[in-house]
Amino acid sequence: MSSNAAYSPTTTSPNPVQTEPLYDKVYPKTTNGLVKIVQMVLLMIAFLCVATHAFGNTYFQSAMIWWFFMALIFFLLYFFRVPKRVTFIHWPLTELIFYVIGTIFVLTASITLAANTGGYAVFIVGLIFGFMATVAFTYNGWLAFSMWRTPSSQPAATV
Repeated sequence: MSSNAAYSPTTTSPNPVQTEPLYDKVYPKTTNGLVKIVQMVLLMIAFLCVATHAFGNTYFQSAMIWWFFMALIFFLLYFFRVPKRVTFIHWPLTELIFYVIGTIFVLTASITLAANTGGYAVFIVGLIFGFMATVAFTYNGWLAFSMWRTPSSQPAATV
């Protein structure tokens, strides 16, 4: 009862699961990613310019650092593909609201600093970067608005 045929087991793997990587390495190169990076750089420079002076404007500093971290959070959310996983939040509308409020706060902080520069050069440089950050926030808000108005950006309905 011996067989001369060699035993060769065949193994089949179940359906291979194709998983996406944890992060989106293309996102920092997109328009939205680049604008968020520019925002963070401008906000940090504006904050550091005013923070180096002994009589810094605390409202300006707190607004710049707060919105820096908020822009960083949104950048990380999109970088790690959270909106693709969390579908019950309408991300384009959330981002639009974020940028409208951010534009108002950064603009208000920049105007407040403009009224209180006292002729200090670091305040003027911080003011310039604050207004540049306002322009970046406005542009990103416009991008979020156009994404919100696009029908394909609506969240999937859950049954």
